[in-house]
Amino acid sequence: QPAGLGQLIPAIQKNGHHSAKPVFDQGNIILASAWPVVETLLSLLIHHNYRSIPETASELIGLGEGLTPSGDDFLGGFFFCLNRLQQAYPRELDITSDYSLSIERWKTRTNLISFTLLKDNACGYGLEPLELFVSALLQGDPIINVQSYAELLVNVGHSTGWDILTGFLAGMAVTFPVSPIATPK
Repeated sequence: QPAGLGQLIPAIQKNGHHSAKPVFDQGNIILASAWPVVETLLSLLIHHNYRSIPETASELIGLGEGLTPSGDDFLGGFFFCLNRLQQAYPRELDITSDYSLSIERWKTRTNLISFTLLKDNACGYGLEPLELFVSALLQGDPIINVQSYAELLVNVGHSTGWDILTGFLAGMAVTFPVSPIATPK
């Protein structure tokens, strides 16, 4: 059962198909606050509007409870994904922004541990389960390996792993073809 922002994964998977409202606990203030920002980030990626990402992403900083708030963890996975995709496919993707510069401005909006993890992720340094998951995914390993690494990741912290995984999956929207259904927000 997904924890934290992991509950948004089905809604992220359906992005661009606005036929139904996302299914998650609408009474959960963190999910309800995060979803419009996540939806906008997805649209920005799909339409390759990278310059607007930092301003939109900043709305998630400090959102949630715990040592590393869910919003920070989500953004860590999100920026880690963009970093790794840019490294893996430099000719296919032109993600020109250095997000670590924007993240530096967010230092006072969260705690030092969370800020450090977020900044490391944006620079392409992740927790071992994240590194294993992403390597297996990008190398086309058998799905059983990808799933086992995903399981290791989601078991990090109370919801940290789920939040990071969710951010990473949202970052994958940069690979989606531009949809005539989805429009930039």
